[in-house]
Amino acid sequence: MIKVNKEICIGCENCVSDCLVDNIMMKDGKAQMVKEKCIYCGHCIALCPVDAIEIDHYKIDEIEKYDPEKFDIKEENFLNFMKFRRSIRTYKDEEVEKEKIEKIIEAGRYSPTGGNRQHISYTVVKDKLPKLREMAINKLYEISKEIKSGNDQGYDYNKSTLDRYYKAWEKMYEEFQEGEDRLFFHGDTLIIAKGDTRLKPKPQMELGIALSRMELMAYTMGLGTCYIGYFMTAFAKSKEIRDFLEIKDYEEIVSPLIVGYPDVKYIKTAPRNKIKVDWL
Repeated sequence: MIKVNKEICIGCENCVSDCLVDNIMMKDGKAQMVKEKCIYCGHCIALCPVDAIEIDHYKIDEIEKYDPEKFDIKEENFLNFMKFRRSIRTYKDEEVEKEKIEKIIEAGRYSPTGGNRQHISYTVVKDKLPKLREMAINKLYEISKEIKSGNDQGYDYNKSTLDRYYKAWEKMYEEFQEGEDRLFFHGDTLIIAKGDTRLKPKPQMELGIALSRMELMAYTMGLGTCYIGYFMTAFAKSKEIRDFLEIKDYEEIVSPLIVGYPDVKYIKTAPRNKIKVDWL
């Protein structure tokens, strides 16, 4: 429930003009809630100059006032930061601190969700990562044998891509027997974002947004990440892996992030194709 302290409300109407669902009106020069259809976005709190508004199921002590020294990033620096990020596939044998993983997830927590649903939850795989790696690589090897034998139905890839993938999975399995890890690249921690498919629309876009922000957060702390798309093929074809991760039937995931300390140092940005833009 949203509460307005009418003793300190100054009637500036900032909250009224910004309320998406028209849940605030002015009465006797003070703001008040009227319709009980609030989505608890918190914009009214963020706009109130005198701290007259509270939402009782949020922690008010988490709210920070705007400070340009803490919150502003120069546009050129930010763009260059994104240009310089790389998918890391070589990691040091070094543990990632729990505090850093929590900061990465905090970046996901503050990512936008439609209607402020805030339904995304996370599974962090660290101690059980070796077992998950073995299960996923074995499953991909099973899939590669199926495809090789001609059973290539039910895969959302064109034939040339599928041929390339199954050969990669065969090689991944062979190298795994020799101690190599071409799935998680010996990364330290896997972060899986989960969305509730009982909500409509489905959460794929919101999960992708959260993971993208988490990836950038990781790079600010000297960590590297990589999206593990191959894992999704194993996950989609294995109830055993879903059960191992305790992911419920109504929960959906998208490509998870492997996180670790990079064992490679890039010194330049990488090239990209020329962008195509239609200005209308």
